[in-house]
Amino acid sequence: MTLYTVTDSALFAAAARFTGKEQTRPYLHGVYIEPAAGGGILLTATDGHRLFHGFDPEGTAPAPALIMPEKAKLPAAWGRPAPITIDLAAGIMRHPDGGTMGARLDDGRFPDYSRVIPQEFTGEAAHFNASYIGDLGDVANILQKGAQPQIVHNGLNAALVLFGARRDCFGILMPMRAHIDKSKPELPKAAAA
Repeated sequence: MTLYTVTDSALFAAAARFTGKEQTRPYLHGVYIEPAAGGGILLTATDGHRLFHGFDPEGTAPAPALIMPEKAKLPAAWGRPAPITIDLAAGIMRHPDGGTMGARLDDGRFPDYSRVIPQEFTGEAAHFNASYIGDLGDVANILQKGAQPQIVHNGLNAALVLFGARRDCFGILMPMRAHIDKSKPELPKAAAA
């Protein structure tokens, strides 16, 4: 039996929101779970524009695996604190409050996510996809009721996203590559009407 345990289901539910949907990159369609060096597990998911990374000190994983849940947006009950067990041999994920869901292992190679985690921050503001900002708010609320995401700006480089008081996880958000008009802005004519 190939059994994985995520003791903080909110971490898995949050990570699942960051999985990719592009058919050309199926290796991004799941949550990558790997044993952490000092014990516990790391959970990582990305769609290529944003990334979630979390640490579950009590979680268990016999080996690195890309877990593909049948739905990226898990039922609300899966965000409540409770352990999730993932039995890859049976193809099932179980949550005590939310029943079961299909899951499978993907043999694709998960990208080296450490390359996009910034080590320094400029504080320079950037433009971000508005729907990603909304998703970050949803994820912050899954992780800590009422929490808001905090974006640590980094100019045209990857920005760090913190979720309320949680320090066992973070997000990475890639800025939009937009042309920025540096001339003096003017109010639209509608503002004078």
